Amino acid sequence: MIPVARQHFERLVRQHHEAVYRAAWRILRNDEDALDVTQQVFLGVMEGRQRLDDASDVASVLRWLAAKAALMLLRSSRNRRNREDRHAMEKHAAAGTDDALGSEDANTLWTVVAKLPEELRHAVVLRFQQGLTYDVMAAAMTCSGPTAHDRVKRALDRLRRDVPKLGAVGALPGLETALADQAAVAVPTGLEAQLLAMHGATAAAAVGSSASLLAALVCAAIVVVGVAIWSGGDDPMRPTPEVASGIIGTAERGDTEGPAVRPLEKLAFTADHDTAATPSPPLASPPGRPVPRSARANLPTARVTGRVIDDDDQPLADAVVTAFSTESAGKMSRFAVKGHSGADGVYSLDVPVDQGVQEYRLSFKRTDHLSGWGDAFDVKPEVVIRREPRQLTRSAEDRPGTYTLDVRVQDSDGRPVAGVVVGVARRLKTGQGHRPEGEAHGKTGPDGSVSLEGTHIGPKILTISPLRTGYLKLTEGLAIPDGGWHERVVVVERGGEISGTVVDVHGQPVSDIGVNVVRGNDWRWARVRDGRFRCAGLEPGPWKVRFGGDRYSRCVVEARTGADDLRIVAKRRHDVRDHGHHMAELHGIVVDHETNQVVQRGGWGLDVDLRLVSPEMADWTDEEIRASFLPPIIAQRAVQRERDGEVPVGFHKTGLRPGRYVIDLRHYGYAPAILGPFDLGPTTIISGIEIRLHRPLKATGRVVGPDGRPVKGAFVFSVVRGPRSKKLIADRDAAVVKMKGRGTAHFGGFVRSGVLGRFDLGRLPTDFAIALVAVHPDHGPSNPVPVVVDRNGKVADLKLHLRTR
Repeated sequence: MIPVARQHFERLVRQHHEAVYRAAWRILRNDEDALDVTQQVFLGVMEGRQRLDDASDVASVLRWLAAKAALMLLRSSRNRRNREDRHAMEKHAAAGTDDALGSEDANTLWTVVAKLPEELRHAVVLRFQQGLTYDVMAAAMTCSGPTAHDRVKRALDRLRRDVPKLGAVGALPGLETALADQAAVAVPTGLEAQLLAMHGATAAAAVGSSASLLAALVCAAIVVVGVAIWSGGDDPMRPTPEVASGIIGTAERGDTEGPAVRPLEKLAFTADHDTAATPSPPLASPPGRPVPRSARANLPTARVTGRVIDDDDQPLADAVVTAFSTESAGKMSRFAVKGHSGADGVYSLDVPVDQGVQEYRLSFKRTDHLSGWGDAFDVKPEVVIRREPRQLTRSAEDRPGTYTLDVRVQDSDGRPVAGVVVGVARRLKTGQGHRPEGEAHGKTGPDGSVSLEGTHIGPKILTISPLRTGYLKLTEGLAIPDGGWHERVVVVERGGEISGTVVDVHGQPVSDIGVNVVRGNDWRWARVRDGRFRCAGLEPGPWKVRFGGDRYSRCVVEARTGADDLRIVAKRRHDVRDHGHHMAELHGIVVDHETNQVVQRGGWGLDVDLRLVSPEMADWTDEEIRASFLPPIIAQRAVQRERDGEVPVGFHKTGLRPGRYVIDLRHYGYAPAILGPFDLGPTTIISGIEIRLHRPLKATGRVVGPDGRPVKGAFVFSVVRGPRSKKLIADRDAAVVKMKGRGTAHFGGFVRSGVLGRFDLGRLPTDFAIALVAVHPDHGPSNPVPVVVDRNGKVADLKLHLRTR
């Protein structure tokens, strides 16, 4: 272990101590325990037990370490349940004001989250607040990736069930977005100074004996995880190097706090310039992976230098500057080198150069400043490239400072309004404008007053959320010019209301279901009881009432505040008749072509994807449209369970907007089935669709070069014979040439030829005129070779001849 230099350690503490503390607190819900975990994380960094020199995003690394250590602390504590019961309902369990929900809805949502069982609550925090992938979550929670996914799904199901019971009006439509919004967590005063004081002291003196035991547990767990990951293997349930030496990276390079997390193994960074570099394990670079440091040691380098300045043209120290090569390897850059600007704002990066010239782009990040990207530029070996100064704009429009704000809410007659949630938020800049960041919130008492305490002085956003009082929401600007005590009187106005009845097609009242009342980004929720619903506190004018989605077909009904009662006639989802209120629908069955038996997956129905046909395909034939959707979807596929006791035969797609759709069904053991296109109007119902599943074809053969010798590493894929296949082949050939054969092409449904040029391409459809094509960076693409099926349903070996480029 190589201890971290004091200057580098102090910079890490100043930049990331708040993020680490919040990551631990969101798991533990306890200030003292979160403080202990924060100390242990930085102690491991200080002593060199946690290597950060290869991290693509240091903040993500430290947050992951804090979350894992917090989970270990919970598992090792005998009185864990007592701790949770004591702290589950603390005021920090409610998120602050955010863009997706009003203050009252966020408060309700996080109250319900706090009541979830431990394993489900941790899954929610790790997935949405920490932004981890399922495999990285699995490593932290000591379970498999599918188990982590199942816990998140179960948690979402319970939230969708329980949140409406407490009257949250906006949580359901944007639930996952609301969960991802960062909850406000107060960081203890003096935490930074306490952590800085650790450097130079012994671990025992810094954190105490009980915390030292925790440090040993954390270190042991990291070692076990690291060994399991570096041992590799082909087990699909193993979190393949997504946590390399305890390090993870972010999916969005421009986001410091992005919710989505991507494995670090896809980026290999050089060490910071002020930190001693620790050699990486001598790993080979498999195809499609960025080149590790050990494999590029002999490559020539170029030096990229420049300066980072602020809005006043003053130097900015500690800005993170990363050079990414525009040459890709899979979905990531082939080369990436990171450094920091010094006290004079100057940075200097030594970047690898391959093929005589390399193209790079620079990324700039700094705390409290907007991140940004520079233009692409070329570098050559042994050449110094001097870039223009990069100016970073501050994101915060305020400054640290404590204050107290007393708010009194009253109606137009001067009477106090109780039960109103009042929130005050900081006004932060973003690349698209401004966004609020919740600072404090509370609910008015019988006298209509609430007292809020803030931590920053400057411009604010004041939000008034009247819950179900019937008053209108209100948002207004507010200036806090200095610390101390301030007061504000806010007058709220009565809003309009929309009410109505919901009955089934037989005229019977429908109960225990909800409706959404929507206008723009304003969502309200109302429960239907005994066939009646009422939603108050609405701005005057038109609204849309949305109903259905589970037991009943979705529909959208126009409404205006103050108008007569609405009457919504609810139609069952599985009812194919055109009656009641509904949007466009598609209904059908899936049949095995050989047995003529209906294909059904137990009580879970079938996973049928609908693909929207682009207007650009208006002049395409139906076969060309279907063929364009043959490449598989690279996405997680979800299955919705039927909850009303019925197990419908086939599939029932409701709530569709007008447009042209293609049905895309991928079922294990069968060839892809693509039907359509289907033209749907606002209320079109098409039923009786029959999808016949065929056994897939498999094509084998060899790829040879212009000289007749086998070619390894060629991309072999299928095309549908026709004029549009020429452009498809040209585009894919250009993509492979651009990537120089490294990584995977940005298209699906292909295989790579082996050492002897052999390939085996399966799951081919039977109802298309298919041909196979091979492309390779060093040769021109082959001519399409038709796939011909003999009497026995077999395809003879094919030979694909690459041409001279």
